[in-house]
Amino acid sequence: MNAQHAEKFAHVSKQETLSLLRRNSKEAADSVRSFTDAELDQSGKVSLNANAPLTAQFFIEDHALRHSYHHFEKIRQTIK
Repeated sequence: MNAQHAEKFAHVSKQETLSLLRRNSKEAADSVRSFTDAELDQSGKVSLNANAPLTAQFFIEDHALRHSYHHFEKIRQTIK
């Protein structure tokens, strides 16, 4: 999926990419900050984790936030 995405957007400029990253990062951060403690404490079974009951907070921290750091490190290694 990442390779297809890279191919589809291969001609996007660095400035366009950074602008999109800034906008989407702000929207994502604002969304995460809007959750209440009660919402973050809710849990449900997650098939990606052997149907373990995971809280919303765990899922956001483990996937959405940690995963972005993984991509960021790959980008840093690529542009060195």
